[in-house]
Amino acid sequence: MMFMSNAVLAAQYQLENTNLAVSFDDSGSAVVVKDRLSDHKLAPVELFFLTLPDEKVIHTADFKIKNVSKAADAIQIDYERDDFSVNVTLKLLKGKYAAVDYTLQAKGQPRDVAKITFFPTKGQAQAPYVNGAINSSPIVADSFYMLPQKPIVNTYAYETTTNLNVELKTPIKTDAPVTYTVYFGTFEATDQLRRSFNQFINAMRPRPYQPYLHYNSWMDIGFLYALHRERRADAHG
Repeated sequence: MMFMSNAVLAAQYQLENTNLAVSFDDSGSAVVVKDRLSDHKLAPVELFFLTLPDEKVIHTADFKIKNVSKAADAIQIDYERDDFSVNVTLKLLKGKYAAVDYTLQAKGQPRDVAKITFFPTKGQAQAPYVNGAINSSPIVADSFYMLPQKPIVNTYAYETTTNLNVELKTPIKTDAPVTYTVYFGTFEATDQLRRSFNQFINAMRPRPYQPYLHYNSWMDIGFLYALHRERRADAHG
């Protein structure tokens, strides 16, 4: 669905599945992810920002929107400036999840970036927290959980602020873009968080989880070697 405003020539794009509604307004790069069951919403301060080695910050607003396109289950936004291009794709997954794909590429020459921050929010949830001690553990915010695809991406939550971020040790190249994905899911009640998250993990697997049946030959090998040793001992008296 797309709405046009004659005053500012802005367009709003929307996606929906069973659990989530995702919208994008190109007038201010405003994104909203809504839990359709609870009506909770997550609206990031901006979609992303880059922190350079000299601590200069390049915000989403410092880019120009080159193109916005919508397919059945995805909204693609192309951001451009002289030194970087960033493609952001908002998409629905598996009928009840959502994700944001980020692809960043340098222009002209390789560019040093100290850190990339994804989907920073402030004041969107009462008491968000990171559920786990390991890197990239999911952020829980009201009825949402958010997590990155790659374990090198950090998850952060403090008071009412959340974000996902990754520190870069090598320059972003012109011919080798870097890609990252942030996933979104929902749960109906606190005691359903683990169950809902496990369902999400299984849905995202390349193949559904099944016990791996395998033949353990250790006992046979050990037994045969024992017989072999006994026969050799008997043969040699």
